[in-house]
Amino acid sequence: MHEFPTYHRRRPHNLHPMRRLLGPVPATFTAAIVLFTLLRVVFFIMFHPPLISSHDLLRAFYLGLKFDARLAALLIIPMLLMRRRSTLIAYVVVALTFVLTLYAADFGTYAYIHQRLNAGVLEFLRNPIISWHMVWESYHVVWLILAIAAISVMAGFSTGRFKNRPP
Repeated sequence: MHEFPTYHRRRPHNLHPMRRLLGPVPATFTAAIVLFTLLRVVFFIMFHPPLISSHDLLRAFYLGLKFDARLAALLIIPMLLMRRRSTLIAYVVVALTFVLTLYAADFGTYAYIHQRLNAGVLEFLRNPIISWHMVWESYHVVWLILAIAAISVMAGFSTGRFKNRPP
């Protein structure tokens, strides 16, 4: 009679050796793509053109998804080098705050001059006091700052909790 070999169950940390190396990187990458895509959908809902074919819309979202994946990858790569939990959390909070601030500026720029954020916006910095007053009076700056801070802190908290979880 032929016996089949028996396989012993391995402990969870031996099943996925890459998980210990990667830590929160895959989950953070996925969360970043979801967040950036959600922001793209919100931008489309707020500023969509009146007539657009479904083919053009799908192509635009496909290209946007590719851009979002590249941006998420660029933000995630430095995380592979970080081993200390506090450094990792600080990086996630600072990087996400920076990216969300750029997204908020992009939304505001498009709402004001119907152009995406580009180097031409630097012209507004010639007189920063007047530009700041215009921004303060035209947009909900306090709510934007609170939203960006809340999202960044939640991401940092989630990264810290993920880093503490056993593999």
